[in-house]
Amino acid sequence: NITSTGLRKKREGERLRIGYISADFCMHPVGFFIEPLLACHDKAKVEVFCYANMRESQADEITHRLCAVSDHWRFIGERNDVELVKIIQQDEIDVLVDLAGHTRGNRLKVFTYRPAPVQAMYLGYCASSGLQAMDYWITDDILHPPDTPELSTEQIVRLPRCSFCYQPPLNVAIKDSLGRDTDTVVFASYSNLSKLLPDVIATWSKILTAVGGSRLMIMDKYMADEATRKVLLDQFRDNGISADRLMIKGNLPYADYYSSYSDVDIVLDPFPRTGGTTTADALWMGVPVITLAGQRYVERISAAKLCTLGLEELVADNEDQYISIAVKLSDDEDYRMRLRKSLRDRMRESQLCDGKGLAEAMEAAYRKMVDCL
Repeated sequence: NITSTGLRKKREGERLRIGYISADFCMHPVGFFIEPLLACHDKAKVEVFCYANMRESQADEITHRLCAVSDHWRFIGERNDVELVKIIQQDEIDVLVDLAGHTRGNRLKVFTYRPAPVQAMYLGYCASSGLQAMDYWITDDILHPPDTPELSTEQIVRLPRCSFCYQPPLNVAIKDSLGRDTDTVVFASYSNLSKLLPDVIATWSKILTAVGGSRLMIMDKYMADEATRKVLLDQFRDNGISADRLMIKGNLPYADYYSSYSDVDIVLDPFPRTGGTTTADALWMGVPVITLAGQRYVERISAAKLCTLGLEELVADNEDQYISIAVKLSDDEDYRMRLRKSLRDRMRESQLCDGKGLAEAMEAAYRKMVDCL
C-alpha cells in the first residue's frame, strides 16, 4: 500500500531536504569522498539526511565524523525495504541520492518505490543503475564528455566543475628524499587485482622492458595469498618479465601504505577500469599517475582528477601513448621531483579539495532538478 511520493508543498525559504543512502559511510572510498560535501553543505539551503545501511555497532571513526556533519542520521541496516520507504516518506525527502549503485549493501530496490519525488545517483558506482525510477546521474564533463557513448536510464547531469572532492589523510608527510637508489625507476600499482587484466599486464611489461632496470611494485590485499601471487608472476613471466623485476605486497596499515609512496616514482593506472581513491592518494603524496582514458565514466575517473590539476600530459588516448608517457616520465627525474614537492599544494588549491565549491554546485543541481518537476 505504498504510493509514489510527489513534491511536497514548501513554505517560502524552506530548505530542500536531501537524503543520501549508502552502506559505505565508514572507512571506505565513498566515506572519504562524501565527507567534504556533507561538511560543506549550506545548512541554510539544504537539510541533510543520511541513511546508513549498517548497524550502529558497525560504525567507525569515519561514520562518527559523517554523522557529526549531517542534520539527521538513520541507521537502516535492520530495516526492510518497505520500512525504509516509509521512513524516507516520513522525512519528506525532496531529493534522494544513491551512493552505491549495484555495489555491496545497496538499497536500489527502495528507489523502485519512488519514496522521493527526485531520485539521483552519485559517486559510488561507475555505470547506470538501469532503473527507470532513477532520474539523474550526477557527473561532470570530463567523466562524461558531450559525445559520450555511455548508455544510461538516467539523465546525465554534468556539474560545471570536477564532481569529486578528496578528503586528505591527516598527518601524512611527504619525504623529500627517497632514501634509495634513484637510478632505479620504481613504478607501482595500488589498484584492485581484478583491474589487472591481460592487456594491462602486457602493456606494463612493455614499459618495464623499455625502461632498463626499472621495477614494478604491486600492492593489493589479494597478494597475501601465495597461489594468487604465483598466477600474477606467471602472467608477467609470459610477457618476458622475471620475478626479480616485481615487488608483490599485500595490504599494509594505513600509515605504512602512505609511507610506501616515498619509494615510488610513478603510479601506473590500470585500464579500462581506472583508479579512484588510489589515484587521489598518489597525487596527494606527490607521485604522478599515468592513465589511459577511454570513453565511459569507468575509464575516465583518473583522467578527471588529472585534468582538474592541469596534468593532461599524463592522460593517454591509446596504449602506445600510455607507454610513451611512462618512458618519457621515467627519464625526467627533475620533473618528477618538482611534482613531488608541488603536487600537494596544487591539489589543496584545486577543485579536488574544494568542498565548498562542490557543495554549491550540487545544491544548484538539486534545486534545478526540483524546479523541473
